[in-house]
Amino acid sequence: MQKTNYQYSVVGFLLPKRRDRLRKSPKERRNQYVRAQRITTAEAAIAVKASPVMTFSATNPAYTYTSLCPDPALREPPEHRKEADYENGS
Repeated sequence: MQKTNYQYSVVGFLLPKRRDRLRKSPKERRNQYVRAQRITTAEAAIAVKASPVMTFSATNPAYTYTSLCPDPALREPPEHRKEADYENGS
């Protein structure tokens, strides 16, 4: 006779059999916790070694090109490129 992993419920639906253990042992929980901590530590080490962000918002002060900018030289927007420059691709 072949054992199946399913049993019939009271109303006749086919359901998976309950396993003998529904809870993990303390040793299994501790191992799972240690694995999760190792993964977190590895991800943190990768984040620390990563190169710094070089985006516009990270390299310039807040409110750049507005009247609220703390740097007076950056309160005015840069000169717009001429349309001829766009056509030449430079």
